[in-house]
Amino acid sequence: MSLSTSVPMSATGCFANNGTAVGTVVSSEPGCLPGFYCPALTATGPERATICPPTDECLALRLLGGMCAEPMGLYEPIVCPKGSYCPTFNTIYPCPESHFCPIGTIEPLPCEPMASCPPGSKTQVYYGGLLLAFLLDLCILSIVASRAVLARVRARRVHNNNNDSAWMMSSNSTNGPLLELPKPNEGGGGGGAISSIPAVMAKKTTRNNDDIVVVRRSAVSAEDGDGGQHDTESATGSKSGDANHPGRGGANGAGAAGGGGGGGGDVSHLVAAYRRALGNQQLALHFRYEDLGLEIKARGITKTVLKDVSGEIVPGRMTAIMGPSGAGKTTFMSVLMGKVSRTTGSLFINGAEGEMKKFQKIIGFVPQDDIMLRELTVRENILHAARVRCPSAWTASEVETLADQILESLNLSHVANTIVGDEFKRGVSGGQRKRVNIGMELASTPLALFLDEPTSGLDSTAALSISRTLKQITNLGLTVVSVIHQPRYEIFADFDDILLLVPGGRTAYHGPTYGARPYFEALGYEFPERANEADVLMDILSGKSDHNNDTPLTPQQLARAWVQNPRVKTTASMTTLYTPGSDDSVRLTTLVAGRGAKFGYQLWYCLARAMRQQARTLGSVVLEVFVGLFCGALLGVALVGNDGQIYSSFLVDPYGAASSGDLSYTPALLGLLIGIIVALAAGPAGVKIFSEEKSVYWREAAAGHSPLAYYLGKTIASFPRLLLSALHFAAIFAFISTPLIDFSAVYAITLLVFWGVYGLATIVSMLVRRENASLLAVVCALFAAIFCGYGPTLANAKQWGVIFIWEMSFNKWAAEALYSRYMSTFSHVYFVQGSADLYGFTLNQEARDLWLMFLIGVIHRVIAFGCLIGLNRAKQR
Repeated sequence: MSLSTSVPMSATGCFANNGTAVGTVVSSEPGCLPGFYCPALTATGPERATICPPTDECLALRLLGGMCAEPMGLYEPIVCPKGSYCPTFNTIYPCPESHFCPIGTIEPLPCEPMASCPPGSKTQVYYGGLLLAFLLDLCILSIVASRAVLARVRARRVHNNNNDSAWMMSSNSTNGPLLELPKPNEGGGGGGAISSIPAVMAKKTTRNNDDIVVVRRSAVSAEDGDGGQHDTESATGSKSGDANHPGRGGANGAGAAGGGGGGGGDVSHLVAAYRRALGNQQLALHFRYEDLGLEIKARGITKTVLKDVSGEIVPGRMTAIMGPSGAGKTTFMSVLMGKVSRTTGSLFINGAEGEMKKFQKIIGFVPQDDIMLRELTVRENILHAARVRCPSAWTASEVETLADQILESLNLSHVANTIVGDEFKRGVSGGQRKRVNIGMELASTPLALFLDEPTSGLDSTAALSISRTLKQITNLGLTVVSVIHQPRYEIFADFDDILLLVPGGRTAYHGPTYGARPYFEALGYEFPERANEADVLMDILSGKSDHNNDTPLTPQQLARAWVQNPRVKTTASMTTLYTPGSDDSVRLTTLVAGRGAKFGYQLWYCLARAMRQQARTLGSVVLEVFVGLFCGALLGVALVGNDGQIYSSFLVDPYGAASSGDLSYTPALLGLLIGIIVALAAGPAGVKIFSEEKSVYWREAAAGHSPLAYYLGKTIASFPRLLLSALHFAAIFAFISTPLIDFSAVYAITLLVFWGVYGLATIVSMLVRRENASLLAVVCALFAAIFCGYGPTLANAKQWGVIFIWEMSFNKWAAEALYSRYMSTFSHVYFVQGSADLYGFTLNQEARDLWLMFLIGVIHRVIAFGCLIGLNRAKQR
C-alpha cells in the first residue's frame, strides 16, 4: 500500500474506503518520537501522529510478531526499518558501510573490528572470534606437531644408539675371550668375579656360591624387561641378613649396597643424599607397639579384626607381615601407621609414646596399587615427589640429582623418559611401575618405608627383583616393613624379621625369619624337604598343615601358644642395631619441620604437572573444544533468519496500539538454551579434572603434600580448556546467529556459564564415583539452567517465596545479563521495562550479574575443596 493521495483517507489521515474519520490521534506534539519514521509530519504543521486501524493482512502480521510493510495512515508513525537509520522523524537513510542498523536506529552503529558490515547491513557478521579461535588452534597444533617431531627424532636417535651399543657388546661377548670362571669353593662369595661379568651376561649362583653359570643374553632386553639384567639373575645368591648366620651376608655382605643382588641398580648412590637430608646426623626410626587392637562395629555387631599384637620394628632390617586372607595384615599396618584409629594399645617411636602422623613427612608408604599419574614419565613422577617432599633448603639441582640417583638405584634410568602408561596406552612394564611406586617414596628420603604387598601382580622374577631392591634400601639404614603374600623362598629369605598373623588379627609368631621354622617344628609341625617354607607357614596359619598329632592347631590355639611361649619375641640382634638417643625427639621434630616445599613452590609444581598432563592428553582437550564448537553452531543455527533481532514487544507510549505480537520471551529462552547446551558440553569435561585421580590425591595428602596447592594447581590448569571451549562456542554462535550485542558480551556470558558448570561438575566429582559423575554433573547443571527465570519466572519465584533458589543458579544471572543486553538496543522503541517486569529481571545491571556468576563459580570450587579434604579422611592419613 502506498501513501498516495489517490487512496481515500479519513479526516485523521488514515486510509479508508468511505472517507469516514477513523484512527486515534496519540500525540499533541508535532512530529514523532526518536527511532520512528513519520514522513508526512512536519515540525510546524497542524498534523499530529495518529494510530490507524490495520488491514486484515497487517493485523495478521502483527499478531505473528511481524511489522506491517507500510503504515496504515498518512500520519501513522512506523519504527525506522532495519538496514536504515532515521536521524530525524521525517528523514531516512540507508545504513552506511562498516555500520549496521537494527530496527529503530537513530544513528548507525559502528561494526566491531573483524566484522563484516556492507552497506544496508541490518546486523554485523562477526568473524573475529572464529579467526582468534582458528589462530589459537593453529598455534597449539604447531606446538604439538613440533614436539611430536622432536620426540620422534629423539627416540630414533636413542634407538640407533642402543642398537650400536648392543652390536658392540654382542661382538665383544661373542668374539672376545670368555670369562674364566672360578672353580668350586674358590673365591668364596666371588664379589670380585661378579663385578667383572659383562653387562650382557647374567649370573646364576647357588645358595652356597659353589659355582657360577654365565648365560649370554641380548643387551637390548635390559631395557625391555622389568629390571634389566638383574631381573634374570638368580635369586639364590648371597643374602643380606643376620650376621650370625652363614647363609646370610649381613648388612655388609654380598647383598649390600654395592648391588650384588638381583634388585636392580646400586643404592649406594643414595647414601650421600640421605646423609645430606638428615643433616649428617645418625637418625633412625624404631617402633615398639604393645597390645594393638581394633574392633569394628557394623550393624550393631562388634567384630575384632586385630587383637593384642605386640613387638617392635628395628631400623636397618626388613620386616615382613604375613598371614592368610582375613588375618589383618593390611589392617595391622594401617593401625600402626595411624591410618585407622586403634581401639587398644600403645605405640612408642624411638622410646617415646607417640603417633606416626607426627612424622608423616619422613615416613614413606607404598600402596599395593601403583598409584601415580600415568600420563607422566617415570622421571616426572619421581621428580615431582622429590620436589614437594625433599628438605625445603635443597636447591633445584640437588632435588633433580636425587631423582636421577633414585632412577639409577632402581634400574629405571633407561626408561626415565618413558610414559608410565595404562591399559589404554602402553608404557613401562609392571615391575618397572612397582619400582616407580617405591621411587616416589624414596624421593622423600624417608627414615621408614612401609609397603603393602609390593610384589602382588608380578611374576616371580620381577617380584624377586623388587625384593632385592628393598633389601638394598634397608642397607641404607631405613626401617622397611612390608605386607607380603605367598612369596617364593628366595623372597621370604630376604626378610630379616617376620610377623605372622592368624585370622582374627592375633600374633602366631614375631621374630627373626630364620627362627620361624624351628619355632613351629617345636610345636609339632613338619616342613617337607622340598617345600617352600613360606607356603608351609601359610598352611600352618590357616590350620591346614601336617602335624605330628594329625590334628593341626587352630588359629586360636596358635595365638595362645605364642602368648604362653613367647620364646624370643625380640632378639638381641633386633635391639642392639640402633639405640635411640635422649634428644631424638627434638632432632626428629626439627627434621620434620624442614621437610617439604613451601606452599608457593608446591602450587607451581602442581600447576606445571597438571599442564603437562593436559599436553599428554591432547585428544581429550580437542574433543572437549570440538563439542563446544558443535554445540555453539547448533544454537546459532536455531536463531538464523532473524537478522539478529530475537526480541519485539509493545511499542513505547503513545504508540502501543500499533504494536506487533509480543516476542519478549525469546531472549529469556535463549538464556535457558545456553544453560542447557553448555551443561551438556561442559558437564562431563568438568568432572574429569579430579574424578580420575582422586586416589593420587589421597596418596599425596597422606604423604604431607598441600591439598590446597594440589587443588589450586589442577583448577588453574583447567582454565585454558575452559577458555578455549567457551571461545569456540561463542565464536561460532556469534558468527551464525549474528546477535545484536557485541561479541565481548557474548563471550563473557558464555565463559561464565562454562565457569559455573565446571564448578558444579567439580563438586559432583568429589561426591560420587567416576563412572556416575558425568551423568550426575549434567543433571545438576540442567537444574541450574532451568532456574534461569524463563519458566518458572523470577516473578513467580518471588510470589512463592523461594527466589533464593533461583539466585543460587549462575544461569539466572546469565539470563538476566543477556536479557538486559538485548533490551538496551531497543529501549527507545519498545516497552522493555514491562517485558523485564514480566519475567522479574533487573535491567542495566550486567556488571553485577557477571560478578555474581563468577562468585557463584568460586563458591562452587570452595565447596568442592571442602569435599576434597573432608570426605574419605581415612584415605588421606
